[in-house]
Amino acid sequence: MSALPLRHSFPLLVARGFETRTGEYMLTGELRSKIDGVWNAFWAGGIANPLEVIEQITYLLFMRGLDEAHTREENKANRLGKPIERRIFPVGKDGIGKRGGVTYEEMRWSKLKNKDPATMFEIVSEHVFPFLRNMAEADTAHATHMKGARFTIPTPALLAKVVDLLAEIPMEDRDTKVAAQNLPDEQIHIAASALLNRVKLAALFSKHKGFDEEKEWRVVYMRERDQYKVFDPMLSYMTSARGIEKKLKFKITHHPGATSEDLSLSKVVDRIILGPTISSPNAAAAFKRMLAEHGEPDLIARVFASTIPFRA
Repeated sequence: MSALPLRHSFPLLVARGFETRTGEYMLTGELRSKIDGVWNAFWAGGIANPLEVIEQITYLLFMRGLDEAHTREENKANRLGKPIERRIFPVGKDGIGKRGGVTYEEMRWSKLKNKDPATMFEIVSEHVFPFLRNMAEADTAHATHMKGARFTIPTPALLAKVVDLLAEIPMEDRDTKVAAQNLPDEQIHIAASALLNRVKLAALFSKHKGFDEEKEWRVVYMRERDQYKVFDPMLSYMTSARGIEKKLKFKITHHPGATSEDLSLSKVVDRIILGPTISSPNAAAAFKRMLAEHGEPDLIARVFASTIPFRA
């Protein structure tokens, strides 16, 4: 199947694997676009499991949060002229590896993000994650959910790319920053919403690698994106072994404001391959006759019978 020629805000997603094609459609908001960039970097870097992506993003944002919390403590101590009351990153080295290990100061996000990819990867994998797990074992307030934290980002290049992208996502403290930006409260959760949306898309478009040879395209209707209810008249149902199911019976033709004017079945379909039957030639002939009767003569030459042997 070819890609559908779509316009902006189109509520149908056309995808092969997880390469979504949505015409000129863009997630609204700069922040959503940035989170999409993080997700796509993981996907291109070899991590396709959505839960693993969420897990690794969570750990990296937690590292960033620790650094920001420590910075606030430092600023507070400087204002008061007193020692830091709550030190997150201890003084000295962690004692792991050569020369006594790496200083805890070097594990801070603000330091890591400026290092070269190889050094960053080594510090994060061999020092930061053991530090997070030790914090969890010590039952500190900052790391109650870090028990068993595992680092699965496979390459320095991917880690550096994701760190750069996450560094661009605003994660400022709600009370001190959000109000000043005049952002409505619901936007505070936009990052979580965007990540959950990516999980939903992954569930819709992911398929076991064993089916890769099928090179399947999927068309999915997402009603929340159909702002003008263009497709409401096509909402219907079907009956199956699972009972009655909701379905969108999409008519492949021009829909004003949603598709190109020349959208038609003959522009979308590349080939029609009929599955194996007792008599494949008769099935192909019957299908071609049906196409002719329904006014689709251009598709007749694209009908092929499967070469897979029929097994009863």
